[in-house]
Amino acid sequence: MEPSQKNAENANPSPEQLAACDTPYWMHLNNVKVDGQPFDLNGRKYQQEMMRPKTPQGKFKHHEVIRKGSQTGATIGKVGEVTHGAIYGEYPQGIIIYFPSKTAVEQFSAMRFKPFVEDNPETIGAYTRGKTDRIDFRMIGATKVCFFGGSATSRVAGDKKDSMAVRSTPADWILLDERDLFDDDMAKQVNQRLGNSKIWRGSDMG
Repeated sequence: MEPSQKNAENANPSPEQLAACDTPYWMHLNNVKVDGQPFDLNGRKYQQEMMRPKTPQGKFKHHEVIRKGSQTGATIGKVGEVTHGAIYGEYPQGIIIYFPSKTAVEQFSAMRFKPFVEDNPETIGAYTRGKTDRIDFRMIGATKVCFFGGSATSRVAGDKKDSMAVRSTPADWILLDERDLFDDDMAKQVNQRLGNSKIWRGSDMG
């Protein structure tokens, strides 16, 4: 796999320096397992750019839209990118992944994220041992990673929908999974969580 050198700190970066700024290369270098198998992008080279948080100019992607499809690997790619960013402290205020419902949160956390951590006890699990591990909240290194449902719980100001899970936790990066299933008011409100962020990154997947 060819790593991206666009964010490396010098002209001749070490593999470790490259891995620090390139999620797919980090997964390749550390033999990270996905669904019990070594991470492999054969036949899915397009996924590399989807897993990189920065543009060729070295700036964070402030708003990206990813169209998911069957077997594209988009979801697990973002799981890898979230984990990598948390381990390397890219998002000091934390990361929030929103889902259309509480059930979707539980399924993703239990069936995708937890197995990903458990399949990689040294590369990833070492950064979670002894730390908070709940369905809706994980500490990875020093980074908070939250899994919230974005469904409306009440109405305020007439027809405006509101949700405590949407508006009560700050973050530097917010991902909306299955964006097309979100109530539009909820989708707009999540940006409030980025108000104090110097990174201000948002990703819509669906």
